[in-house]
Parts: sequence; C-alpha cells; structure tokens
Amino acid sequence: MLPKQLQINISNGIINKISRSEGYSELIIDGKSEKFENAYILPGLIDSHCHIWGLGMILHDPSFIGTKNVEECLEIIKEHVPNKGEWYYGRGWNHELWDNAEYPTKEALDSILPNNPAYFIRIDGHSVWVNSKALEIAGIDATTPNPSGGEILHNSDGEPSGVLVDNAMDLVAVHIPDYSDERLEIMLTDAMNECARAGLTELHDMDVPVDYVDKFIELDNAGKIKQRIRAYASAQNDQYLNKGLEPYKGRNFHLAGIKFFVDGALGSRGAALAEPYSDDKNTKGLYLIEENELY
Repeated sequence: MLPKQLQINISNGIINKISRSEGYSELIIDGKSEKFENAYILPGLIDSHCHIWGLGMILHDPSFIGTKNVEECLEIIKEHVPNKGEWYYGRGWNHELWDNAEYPTKEALDSILPNNPAYFIRIDGHSVWVNSKALEIAGIDATTPNPSGGEILHNSDGEPSGVLVDNAMDLVAVHIPDYSDERLEIMLTDAMNECARAGLTELHDMDVPVDYVDKFIELDNAGKIKQRIRAYASAQNDQYLNKGLEPYKGRNFHLAGIKFFVDGALGSRGAALAEPYSDDKNTKGLYLIEENELY
C-alpha cells in the first residue's frame, strides 16, 4: 500500500475517521491536533516471526552479533556481569562469519570465566557455547551420551569441546536460574519499544517461554503493551502442558498457539538433510522430535 498524506481522527484509542490531506499529515487524538508537514502515513507494519525476549537479550545481555572472532566475544563478555544468578548468559555468535570459521571452545571461556558458569547461544538458537564450569554443573564429561535429538561436540582427545547442539543444550539449560521479575519486565518492555520505533504495530512472537506468558498478561492488563502481540508458547518438551496453558486473548496480548521444532538449523549442522553435510560427511543433521511423537 502506498504512503499517503492523511488526517486521522482518534478517540479513546480507536480510529473513527480517516480523510485525505494535502501537503501534511495530521493526527487528532481525543480532540488534540498535531500536524506533520510533508509527512506521509503507512499502515502499521507486522513482523510475522519474531522473538521479543530474544530482542531484549540483545539489548541488555552479552550480544555477539557482528563479531569476527572469539577474541572479540571475550572482550564483550568482560564488559558484563553475571545476569542469571552466578551465570553469564547471552546470544548471537556465528562462527561461520568468523575469521577461522571454527566452533568456539570451552578453553576460550575458561580463560576469562574460570569460576562462573557461562551459556552463550548461537545466533540461530540451535547450539550453545559453554565453559568447563557449566559442563561440571551439568555433569557432562567424555562419557556422557548424546541425548535424543542432540549432540555433544568433542575435542580430538574425546573431551567435550564446549559446544552443545539442539537437545543437548537442555542438559545445561535446566540448571540456569531465570531472570529476576524486574529484569524480565525491563527486557520485554525495551524490546517492544524498539519494535515500535521501527514502525511495528503487530508482533507474532514465536516460541515464548511458558514462564513468560504470565508476565505478558500482567503487562497487558497494566496497559504496557502498545502493539498487538500474537504469541506461540514453547511446546517442545511439553512445557505448555506442564504449565497448564490454554488459549488466551486479552486487550493486546493473544496466546494463539504452540511452537515445535522438528529439526535443527543449518549453521549448527542440526537441520535434517537427505544427504550428509558438505563440510561434515558424518552427519545428516538431527530430528529433534520424531514424527509419531509430534502427532
């Protein structure tokens, strides 16, 4: 739809009249007018697949988006403090864009975090980089078998390398405390404000952690959600069943469905392929949930 110069009349949050204007756009909100010279108006934009809490992570937690090597990641980590209890938690590394295109190692993290556990999610969300302390807490060693739908990567000496793929991530994740209620609210609110600045008026939030649904409902009831949010709750490990979630529709927050992952992602070599990966002939990827189990 083409941008247009319009006069829009709004009362009690509802648009009740739209008419064409010439050389300006005008908003009349509850009788108060504000004109914008030479301005044009577009219908609100919809993001059909986003992760609001993930954007909140990027805004507040260690974010490795755009890094060129492990060393740059380590410098970013040094600028932060533990953000989930004693844990360092962040996201965004992508070894395929690094100078050497190799997976990071636990030893790199150990060099700056010998005592605090660390859990840093790859940009696609399908693998994680952890240190020795995190592996110790989870009881993962050279003898730990791969879980169904997951893989523990190993060094040449047979020890865990520090990278866990897909369902193997859960072996460590279950030991990580959640954000404080105050920090979670700040992360979600700042993420939604960032989306609003980009002109997004509706968000389809895919894979919402079930423990965050109550916070979204709380924010909606308090009038703190400005966009419409259509949310899909995490379902991979029966989280939504264990939480007792049911469809919900409030003023601006709508819990519309659930989210499953059938396989992983290409960058982590977890996407299920018909033939082996060109850069790793030993794998065709992973099925995270079998067809019968999904149905």
